[in-house]
Amino acid sequence: MEHISGIIKTPERHPEESGASWASTQELQKRLKTAREAVANGASKKAHALLGIPPRYQGKAFIPSRAAEEAMRAVTDGKSLYLTGACGSGKTHLAVALLQKWYAEGLKLNAEGEIYPSRGRAVFLPAIELMLEIKQAWNADEGVKNESEKQIIDRYSRLTFLILDDLGAEKISEGSRQVMYALLDRRYRECAQTIITSNLSIERLQESFDDRIASRICEMGVVIDMGRKDWRVR
Repeated sequence: MEHISGIIKTPERHPEESGASWASTQELQKRLKTAREAVANGASKKAHALLGIPPRYQGKAFIPSRAAEEAMRAVTDGKSLYLTGACGSGKTHLAVALLQKWYAEGLKLNAEGEIYPSRGRAVFLPAIELMLEIKQAWNADEGVKNESEKQIIDRYSRLTFLILDDLGAEKISEGSRQVMYALLDRRYRECAQTIITSNLSIERLQESFDDRIASRICEMGVVIDMGRKDWRVR
């Protein structure tokens, strides 16, 4: 009777093939590391386009500081942020740097050795641009196919990560209060990470917008005051 070893052939291992495979894996890991560093340091044009980062804020890397480190810990823990401070205090710079690092850390290699984002969609959205989109939906002529207000809010609510930049810069009206509450309440309920930047302190936001909006923001995560110094004016 033929021994089982004669039926099932054990594949021969060639040292050179094992070495080639190891070298290939090392090269892929090197490519992944390079891609992550490029995104995190604001050097990836592709990431800028995917995340909607405007040219003014491209190339903004993370700059360590006490406030920045606190913000990084909060984002790493899956919390949201409200960054307040004077114009030029670095709120948007920090928000963009955090978004890039979050996105970079989610880059992975698939079975084909291609780099892909594993954490879902993320977007940089100026608050005033959101309101312009909403107003376009309100003012659409009959027969014109524009997104409805609900569709716009749905689209931004479903994002895994959202930066809502310069909240309060837009003209505050009853309509804008309703839109902001609808969006933030939805993201609050879905535990979706959100970074909000604003010149308004949380107390001023409560006065200008709504108690409910301020309450939702505080419950979503961490409020960080970036200070009153304008670093653009030296």
